[in-house]
Amino acid sequence: PGERGDQIDRYDQKTVGRILGLVDISPGSGCITWTGCENGRGYGQLHYRGKTKRVHKILYEITNGPAPQGMELDHKCQNKRCVNTNHVEPVSHSVNLGNKPRRTHCNRGHGYIDGSYYQYKKQKVCKECNKIRKAA
Repeated sequence: PGERGDQIDRYDQKTVGRILGLVDISPGSGCITWTGCENGRGYGQLHYRGKTKRVHKILYEITNGPAPQGMELDHKCQNKRCVNTNHVEPVSHSVNLGNKPRRTHCNRGHGYIDGSYYQYKKQKVCKECNKIRKAA
């Protein structure tokens, strides 16, 4: 992977193994989509080194080291659940906010077309994802 590839310790190797067991690879987009637990904003999360952290940040730090101070990791693919380190880049907060397009798909990739979602508290809720959550 990145600059730190040779220096990954045993703990990080186990963490990467745990993560890889909870992802789906999307051949068309190149996204590596987290299928595990997510936070309230739709980002994948995992307990790592004593803290609950976003999975894309964990993998970025393991492969590249921490993002530069004052920078955030921006999903170039616009998929919050994507953990592909090639799909995130460090940017300023203002750039990150400016990169947020109008949502056309849910976090799992289902398209927002007429009848496929409903509005709840000013947010789109995917009907298909809602069925998946209720079935679990």
